[in-house]
Amino acid sequence: MTSAILSAPSVSVRAPAKVNLELRVGPPRPDGFHPL
Repeated sequence: MTSAILSAPSVSVRAPAKVNLELRVGPPRPDGFHPL
């Protein structure tokens, strides 16, 4: 018995995105969440 490995061709796409270099997190609120 022989076996073959089949692979799909790779796909490469550009996905421009915004990169945040700084994230400010405030003190926790009474409900436990932090403001951003």
